[in-house]
Amino acid sequence: MARAEGSVHFEGWRTRKDGSRLWGEAVLSAVRSGEGVLLGFSEVTKDGSERADARRQIEALNAQLTERVEDLRRANVEVQQRNRQLTVVNAAIAAISEALDPREVLQRIVDAARELVGARYGALGVSDDSGRIVEFITSGITPQEREAIGPLPQGHGLLGALITEGAPLRVARIQDDRRSSGFPPNHPPMTTLLGVPIHFQSEAVGDLYLTDKISAVGEAEVEFSEEDERLLILLANHAAVAITNSRLYNEAKAARDRLQIWNERLELEVAERTRQIGEQSRDLTRRVLQAQEEERKRIARELHDESAQSLSTLLIGIDLLEQSLSAESQGAVREPLDRLRRLAKGTLDEIRSLSHDLRPTILDDVGLEAALEWLGAELAQGFRGEVRVEVEQGARQAGIGPEGELALFRIAQEALNNARKYAHASVIEVGLIVEAREARLTVRDDGTGFDLAALQGPTRDGGLGLYGMRERAALVGGDLEIESAPGQGTRIDVRLPLLEEPASADSGNARDNTC
Repeated sequence: MARAEGSVHFEGWRTRKDGSRLWGEAVLSAVRSGEGVLLGFSEVTKDGSERADARRQIEALNAQLTERVEDLRRANVEVQQRNRQLTVVNAAIAAISEALDPREVLQRIVDAARELVGARYGALGVSDDSGRIVEFITSGITPQEREAIGPLPQGHGLLGALITEGAPLRVARIQDDRRSSGFPPNHPPMTTLLGVPIHFQSEAVGDLYLTDKISAVGEAEVEFSEEDERLLILLANHAAVAITNSRLYNEAKAARDRLQIWNERLELEVAERTRQIGEQSRDLTRRVLQAQEEERKRIARELHDESAQSLSTLLIGIDLLEQSLSAESQGAVREPLDRLRRLAKGTLDEIRSLSHDLRPTILDDVGLEAALEWLGAELAQGFRGEVRVEVEQGARQAGIGPEGELALFRIAQEALNNARKYAHASVIEVGLIVEAREARLTVRDDGTGFDLAALQGPTRDGGLGLYGMRERAALVGGDLEIESAPGQGTRIDVRLPLLEEPASADSGNARDNTC
């Protein structure tokens, strides 16, 4: 439900860490990224014991109200007036149960109190822990009149007495009470006052005020009665629940806002950390590949400059030795010398082939097109099937760049080796085309193919070659796609964006030639 609707609210018993139980109210919310991807769920659980107590208190109050109505019915005294009062109280209760905006609920309560008791003006003050009025909701005056009065009351005079004494207050004439401090400018004149404190579980959370009670037989003002006080206390109890709900609502909203901020910060930190790890990983991979290429160069150079030269010198020495021998001696050692010559020449050919595999000079000297053709020719020598190489000339001038050429060459080399070793293909094709903004390398075979899903990344069972090709393509900003299935051959496509400034025709001469 949270995944589908965003969040879900539920209640139930919970166990604290100390083993005690509490009635918990929980909100389970789906956590999504900025793109709408579901990342997980968050649950906020709040102690609902007070809410449960409040509901029980409301039930008890409703029971009291029902009993009162029954008494009124049996007594048949002032039936119409009591029914009207009951309607107003029920409206106040309904306002709480309808889960309206907290301020709207309080406004309905003070309106209901003014109508229930029959007063010209009403007000409800919400106080903080120190008793300071932080919200003041009025009834009976227009918004313009309320604005003209000015800022919130400071809790002086009779309002302050109600806050400090914490007991119901009935005053027949406000001006004559010694505790009165008068009214601010633009305040309407008022005579009688009825005020009751609003308590929730012995904690003062506000006060409910009514002024200027209107007689039922006319507009003349009369004093508030004990019955009015009891009715107002009843509404004050409901107001206490509404104020507490408002506080809980604000706390939950603040917690939700904080959680949202924390989630956003966490997402940013995770995204930044992921980006840093990705950059570090790519940099490390680039360094490893560069180190590999340097090592390939070094080994190829040593093979060419030392091993190959030594074998060439050995062949020359064998020829000179054979020529220096007499005719009788040549016949005796000819076969051993020929065997040494063949061994030395075979080893020299293998060293030269290995040197070219490590770092072919043709890639540095001529370019990618010739290097791919050379790869195809090398593969064709020991391959029983057909090797086709179709490359578009001018790739170097088009702007592939040295790093791009090396990456495409190594990918083609790995793909061809895989096709030769594992594909059992009859035809292998290599293609290179240069389009407006990218170069595209394709290696295709009609061999046995493989299950691509089984080799998504390097494992003990294989996949290192495919993983390495993807890494090489990614490091130069390219994209590699592999299509294969058992019995349907394999196709490898590499798309590489061209450099903004293509290399000049002489740029290849500046490379480090080896072999």
